[in-house]
Amino acid sequence: MIGFMNTQTTYLDYELLNQYLEILGPEGLGASVATFKQMAPEYLTEFKGLVNAQNEVEVRRSAHKIKGSCRALGFIRLGQSMQEIERDEWVFTDLPARVEAWEAQLAKDLEQLEHWLAQQTGARD
Repeated sequence: MIGFMNTQTTYLDYELLNQYLEILGPEGLGASVATFKQMAPEYLTEFKGLVNAQNEVEVRRSAHKIKGSCRALGFIRLGQSMQEIERDEWVFTDLPARVEAWEAQLAKDLEQLEHWLAQQTGARD
């Protein structure tokens, strides 16, 4: 694991993930990741709809919900991006680009998490 973290920039909270791994085991953590992966597109569809409707209060609430889901699985930058939308000043014209960037980050960070989990699962077999 250490070598993996040092070979590229990490956007995951490995301390938290290792705690989950100890508590839930690889199968439990894998199930949590699978649930997040299934729900993320739904969250994103809802979020985009609120952005399109230019409903600032609900955009901020949705960003809060997504932030919590991200942080619960150790996604540092994904959670940070949503925290900025939740708390910072912004204009609606900037949000589509931010959402697009978040989607790209999501794909990369999910891949990194799944790779790490596969390494952990292989190491425990």
